[in-house]
Amino acid sequence: MRNLSESSEKLRTLGRLAASFLKIGVIGFGGGSALIPVMERELAQGQTELSREDFLRHTVVANITPGALPVKLGATCGLQLSGVGGATAGALLVSLPGTLICLLLLNLFTLAGETAIRFISYASVGISVYIVFLLAQYTWKVLRSGKRSTAAAICAGAFLATCGSELRQLGALVGLPVGQSVPLLDISTIELMIVTFFVLMILDRIRTRVQAVLVALEAGAFVLLSGKTAQTLHLETARWIVIGAMAVTLLAFLLRSKGHQKQRVKLSPAVMAAALAFILLPIAFMAVVAVGCRDGAVLSFGKDVMLSTMVSFGGGEAYVSVADGFFVQTGIVSAEEFYTQLVAVANALPGPILVKIAAGTGFLFGKSCLAGSWLMAAVSALLSIGVCGGVAIVVSGVYEAYQDSSLIKNLSMYILPVIGGMLLSTSCAMFAESAKTVAAAGGSAGMALLVMTLSVAAMWVVQKKTRIKDSALLVLGAGVSFVVLFVRFSLLG
Repeated sequence: MRNLSESSEKLRTLGRLAASFLKIGVIGFGGGSALIPVMERELAQGQTELSREDFLRHTVVANITPGALPVKLGATCGLQLSGVGGATAGALLVSLPGTLICLLLLNLFTLAGETAIRFISYASVGISVYIVFLLAQYTWKVLRSGKRSTAAAICAGAFLATCGSELRQLGALVGLPVGQSVPLLDISTIELMIVTFFVLMILDRIRTRVQAVLVALEAGAFVLLSGKTAQTLHLETARWIVIGAMAVTLLAFLLRSKGHQKQRVKLSPAVMAAALAFILLPIAFMAVVAVGCRDGAVLSFGKDVMLSTMVSFGGGEAYVSVADGFFVQTGIVSAEEFYTQLVAVANALPGPILVKIAAGTGFLFGKSCLAGSWLMAAVSALLSIGVCGGVAIVVSGVYEAYQDSSLIKNLSMYILPVIGGMLLSTSCAMFAESAKTVAAAGGSAGMALLVMTLSVAAMWVVQKKTRIKDSALLVLGAGVSFVVLFVRFSLLG
């Protein structure tokens, strides 16, 4: 009787968890970084088993591993909350809504695809305002915790390091093409994490002002020469010199440190089982499809999906260029279908862009494959999810083994302001894309930016005064933007 009761409770927990992940997948506009506050609300504040510190650990792991951030968070958080079943539900359900709609639109593109995409983009403007509101709340909470001046400085530094592309887009939209010729301050997420880890790994080992200045100069030079800056200014050699200097400095500090014992890494059976399930089961499914349809091209294509996912650092936006190299430049899918159909649809829908692009590429490839479009889309989606989740689960297990090290303690203290700065850059990017949607409907991009900013402030005030639920704010924002832009476009049409 006791075992039956425990089993029922586990099923109820898994059911609640699945519902939370599905909700995240439905409202998951804005890419992976934008979902961090959404997932924290659903998981860390709604589930007592997952503390804020646990969620922070999973967020760090998701930011330093390749693939789609929502999938990685779904896998690692789900594993902690409800074992392998929770990990599977988390990774799949955050991806399912957007990926399924993406495939449906690709299938119906010749009939109503462009109209459907336009309608979704109208609603996405209000949804973007809501997501930016959540990001602002999250960043404000980070700045209020701990030492406010230190947190604010770190947050501002992370924002300045990553905001270049976003600010240039916003400037161009309002007629201020500032810095278009030299793409400064445009580092990727993984580059931001590299410089963050470089500083935090030796922070406790700095003893003199000269050492502090040296580390600061190397970190600053890396930031300035990352992204497209070095290539544009023909300073690739200088960038590699800086990277080499950082490596020497890091090694010197680590070798001079004493009293740091090596930690033996031993992954738990649950972590190993989950990682193997995530990686091997999709591969087995791909093999069954290849054997069933007697088409060796399925295996070759599946290998490319896995490799492209493994080298995709920096989120879904980075995966577009990676997928171009793997699938467009090799002639597997046409550039016209990839960019005018798949990329446009994927960017207009919720959920991880990487999974939508991978599944959509499989769908397009399946047109000329014996397996068919829908089966290849399923193979591609599962392979990309499997690689994202499997790698994140393994790294999460290794991370736990070092939880008492100085690096992990420093991460716990300083990583949140870094993420806060990154989310401010994400907010700018979301506003830029929404302003483009408004401009396409015949409105003013500059006025749209002003109205969206005021709308974020209004949401903040309304929620504080009325305690209105987040879901109501989401529906309200989506509804208002859809009606306004639909009327605007209809009148112009």
